[in-house]
Amino acid sequence: MKQSIGSVSALIALSAATASADIEGAHFSNIEMDLTVHFSALGIDMDGDGANDFNMNYANSGVTIIGTNGNEVFVNDVVSNETRSFDFGAEIGQAGTVATTSFWINLIGEGVSYAGVKFKVGAQTNFGWIQFNIPDFTNGCLVRGAWENASETSIPVGAVFG
Repeated sequence: MKQSIGSVSALIALSAATASADIEGAHFSNIEMDLTVHFSALGIDMDGDGANDFNMNYANSGVTIIGTNGNEVFVNDVVSNETRSFDFGAEIGQAGTVATTSFWINLIGEGVSYAGVKFKVGAQTNFGWIQFNIPDFTNGCLVRGAWENASETSIPVGAVFG
């Protein structure tokens, strides 16, 4: 019993540590993706300004997340440009390799995964995360996301707004 109480205490501490008044919820949730048909330009508006910060594509030319207006996605390396999958709680910030186009084929079959993004809000650079659930090649979901409102400030994956 003592061990489970400690685990609950740790979970509460993590939740408190990752909630911030400067963290904003992304302006999308639970967008279903039918992977039995191709789609292009599924828009992702992180900051709710009405403009897509990223476009997600699934077509013969590949499965891509493309940053609009110079926005970027964290990738494993610049050779493969595979979307980097972050662990829950990992920091997304200045360190890491970014590209304006990433290929998310590596996320298919992973179930729940998190991608890191770097994008502009006005003149400031912000970091955020997008949660995917892509269990197989037939369907998936853009689950949710969040971003740090303070310029050039890292954000832990899974951090919630509040």
